[in-house]
Amino acid sequence: MSDVVQAWTRIENWLHQHHCTVDLEALRPPVSEEALQSLQSAVPYPLHPHLVQ
Repeated sequence: MSDVVQAWTRIENWLHQHHCTVDLEALRPPVSEEALQSLQSAVPYPLHPHLVQ
């Protein structure tokens, strides 16, 4: 598991443990693979691996 995924998991766990439901509901799900490919096609440089994760 990457550092980014580990950090995000810790954040989500903390929010759950502290009953921060409004904040949890505000988190958006990951982008679809199709949207990611569309973004990659639209920019003239490779996306940073952490952004892709």
